[in-house]
Amino acid sequence: MSQGKGSDQKAEVLKIEQYKRHILLCAGPDCCSNAVGEDLWLHLKKRLAELGLAAPGTGEVFRTKAKCLRICADGPIAIVYPDAIWYRKIDKPSLDRIIEEHLRDGKPVQRLIWKKNEVIGKDK
Repeated sequence: MSQGKGSDQKAEVLKIEQYKRHILLCAGPDCCSNAVGEDLWLHLKKRLAELGLAAPGTGEVFRTKAKCLRICADGPIAIVYPDAIWYRKIDKPSLDRIIEEHLRDGKPVQRLIWKKNEVIGKDK
């Protein structure tokens, strides 16, 4: 059991144990510029909110902005778990497809998939 009351309280507020999917978005500065990464991050937050997917307790999508996913090229890069699917060279139109098709509807965007971790995502 965790000894950090602050983190336990925050996890309870965010209801992190209820989410179906988690998207990690690398927002630069190595795979893309900070400006491009930040613009895409803000777009992700806006679209998830518009679709009602990001509110704590919805059980839908948890989002994390990362500074490095260790690829450092062809970004922005995103990973969606638990499916273990990686997307690269993301722009707003492709991010909209990932949000609507993969995060909301549960269907990975085949045309945009770059890599898939077959060990983690083997049942998907």
